[in-house]
Amino acid sequence: MSKSKKEFLWLLYYLLLLIGSIEIYTYLNHLMDEAANNFNTRPVLFYMMMTAFVIGIYLGIPHIWKQFKKEGSWSLNVHKILFVCLPLVILIAGSYGFFLSYTLYDIVRPLTDIFIKEHFEFGLIVTAIFGFNLAKCLYKKTERLGD
Repeated sequence: MSKSKKEFLWLLYYLLLLIGSIEIYTYLNHLMDEAANNFNTRPVLFYMMMTAFVIGIYLGIPHIWKQFKKEGSWSLNVHKILFVCLPLVILIAGSYGFFLSYTLYDIVRPLTDIFIKEHFEFGLIVTAIFGFNLAKCLYKKTERLGD
């Protein structure tokens, strides 16, 4: 496959991701308005969070595809999970916690109040980043001849 064709396919991949993300975001905002009128926002928040997570995983597909083509056994980057994904989970819990559980929100509120004062979208962005980093934690470990 020629280089220009490969670049065009990657551009098409990211363009479709962008268009799909905008459409999903518009639909979820519509659901959020309906939920606010009906005073039941928990299901909508859950759908918004899961959609952002799936978009993050979708962004990590090229990495997973490259790893899938390699030879070796699958491994998990535990350090990345502990030092990158766990703080992201704390930020996600803080941004959605006040809707889910007051005790959870009281625990993480000092850490997340800086970020989520006025911006609800922060939780969606961090959830997408978490999904992307979780996808990047999987890799194939190649064995060396001397080991």
